Amino acid sequence: MNTTCNQQKVSATIFWSLLVALLGVLGYFMVHNAWWLGGDEAIVISHTGMGIPFLPTGFPDAISRYGRLYPFAYNLYDVLLLFGSGYFSPEAHYALQAVALTVFTIAFACVSLRILKTVPAIWRYSIAFCFTVICVCRVYTEFTTCYTGMWIVFMFLPIFLYCAIRFDDTEHWGYGIFALLVINYICYCYENICVIPVALGTCSLIFNYKQLDKDKKIFNWLLIASGLLFLVLYAILVLPQATNFYGHHSDNSLLKNALKIFIAQKIYWLALIALIYRAVQIIRQKSAYSFFDSLLLTSFAYFVGTTMLKLDFTYYYNIGALIALIAILYYSKEYLSPKWILVLFVALFAFYGRKMPSNIKKNQADRMGFREGVTWLAKQSDSTAIYWFTPEYEDPMDFQVDLRNCHKYSLETMMQWYLQDNNVKVTECAEFNPTLKGIWLFPIENTKLFPDMPMPEECQNKVFDAYDIKGYMVE
Repeated sequence: MNTTCNQQKVSATIFWSLLVALLGVLGYFMVHNAWWLGGDEAIVISHTGMGIPFLPTGFPDAISRYGRLYPFAYNLYDVLLLFGSGYFSPEAHYALQAVALTVFTIAFACVSLRILKTVPAIWRYSIAFCFTVICVCRVYTEFTTCYTGMWIVFMFLPIFLYCAIRFDDTEHWGYGIFALLVINYICYCYENICVIPVALGTCSLIFNYKQLDKDKKIFNWLLIASGLLFLVLYAILVLPQATNFYGHHSDNSLLKNALKIFIAQKIYWLALIALIYRAVQIIRQKSAYSFFDSLLLTSFAYFVGTTMLKLDFTYYYNIGALIALIAILYYSKEYLSPKWILVLFVALFAFYGRKMPSNIKKNQADRMGFREGVTWLAKQSDSTAIYWFTPEYEDPMDFQVDLRNCHKYSLETMMQWYLQDNNVKVTECAEFNPTLKGIWLFPIENTKLFPDMPMPEECQNKVFDAYDIKGYMVE
């Protein structure tokens, strides 16, 4: 008995020490060379960067322009306002996100240890460490940029899953109520999240209704109600006003887009194997349906819902992949020996961890390059005119045009933040005019935006090149 207890203490000490060391390294690189990047970060800079709080009513254009409903997507940044007033630096924002990454990591560590509680200590902590690092590798890049409410969802998702798993085990309503509060909050941070409570509750009630007692039935009905409430509010508040709907408008068909994402998301390969195996187990061998079967189905429901919006950036699918990972861990514990579970997760650990150093290096280079470029451009704005080339385009609703405008707003906002002057502006020009001397910025140069347009001879002296924006001096 003493030997077993000692092994558990040593394993636990090593496990948590390694996680603390990992978080220390990753947190350092989140704050080191901190700088804003382009795109949606402009929304963050123009609010908490300027010392202005986010309000749920602060994005009216998002409703009419993109059909969005995410009133809580950014308001966690308001925590920074408790520590002072005025302008808040990128370092402050990334320090906050480092705290969020720590919460995310600890919560997933607790989820894995809970699932593996019957596995011997040495195996349990080794597998849990690999599992937790895999989860971190999946989302770390999203924690190194200040955009959307995705990082907020990542922080709260494992807390919801942990509480839901504990409620399924214990039926203690403290866990159930907290799980419901968390899932209701993050539904209003990112629209796709409403799929999770609806799918989780529906799958449990459809496939396991007779085995559920009263408390679990109530919990699942409340999950469904949470997601449906969001959809009702969306239908009332957004649909009547929306002129367009958010998405990357991929040229691929729904099926082709789904196949493309499925091939890119290796976790779903394992999830599909687990799903087929469990279906055979339940149908042929009458195996009992479990809460983790609902998680597995929910991960695929989220995948389908996201592909239907034709979102083609893989980070949108991390949420479903993280849910699938928990189900994979559970069924690995059920059907494999500890040795083979460790082999599986070490392989996944190596696969997802291999790109972390290069991703960190690239992020640091992007930050340094963009910071140097923007600060230089801001200093020139007092004495040199700055023009933003915006050629007229056939479809003003085209995503490429939105992207171009987003880069302009972002660059302009960063210059304002750096100079602490909201009056700094970049002049838009629909046609290139060589008689206008100054710096000309050409965003996202590609054939779709600039068909048959060679770079003017007057613009051969490149003075700015960072984050999809190039600048040329006309003297």
